[in-house]
Amino acid sequence: MNRILFTLISIFISISSYSQIDIGIKGGINLNFSKEANIVGDFDISRNSEHDLSFHLGIMAEFEIQKLGISIRPEILYTTNNYDYVGLIDRDSQRLTIQKIDVPILVGIDIIGPLRLLIGPSLQIILDTDFDIKEFQEIDNDTFSLNAQIGLGLKFDRFDVDIRWEKGLTNMESNFVTEIANVGVNFDTRPNQLILGIAYRFGIK
Repeated sequence: MNRILFTLISIFISISSYSQIDIGIKGGINLNFSKEANIVGDFDISRNSEHDLSFHLGIMAEFEIQKLGISIRPEILYTTNNYDYVGLIDRDSQRLTIQKIDVPILVGIDIIGPLRLLIGPSLQIILDTDFDIKEFQEIDNDTFSLNAQIGLGLKFDRFDVDIRWEKGLTNMESNFVTEIANVGVNFDTRPNQLILGIAYRFGIK
């Protein structure tokens, strides 16, 4: 781990020596695509969630290598994801809410004018998972995953706008159980979403 961190720091120091550096703030909305939940017990039932909107907010940096027409863009974002299931436990809608930290590390590749391609990995660290039927208690969950992002962005003088698709690359689940009826619910928590973001950048070099 220390060797990886040292390598990343060395890369960023090398990049910063001959690049334009910006820092900034970023926020936006996430469209979460349908995810599966499975009831496990005396009977097995599967339900898919509805498409739901959530949000993200955080900070970003950008190291622009103008001679190569590319940039390196790390971000640290607080994100919430909501998943609504109808008929999972009863006829009403039940919601799973996930709070997490996302750390995308993207490469921006200039295409034409302000248009560019954004692609790269994203690390997901889950802070909290809440199921709104309180009789169910969380017994196990995966807190870390590796994801991939790809999208297009428009970069202007201080503002930029981008839209990305994010897909989970590693398996992630959150498991809840209730002692009353000996029933459990397993949620697939891998991200599968469209992300629309707006950033304001402060040039520092």
